[in-house]
Amino acid sequence: VSVRTGWAEVHLKQGSKLRLGLDTFVQVGSESATVSLFRGRLHVQVEPGSAQVTVLTANALAGFPKGTGIVFYDGEEQRTQLIGVE
Repeated sequence: VSVRTGWAEVHLKQGSKLRLGLDTFVQVGSESATVSLFRGRLHVQVEPGSAQVTVLTANALAGFPKGTGIVFYDGEEQRTQLIGVE
């Protein structure tokens, strides 16, 4: 999924939601709640009773068993930031 302008909301089969920000590029696993973040920012919201969502970047892995969190990835600087987790 690629977002050039605006934002997009993706609903996973497991019930969780992803919100992709401007200039974001992700690949969502077909059967699991695994998301590869290649560029941009991703807001993860794991709904009660849903499976853990795992976000992978080139240099990090973030697991969200419940709640919400935001992951930023800058491919030019090879920097991943986990901004907030609830």
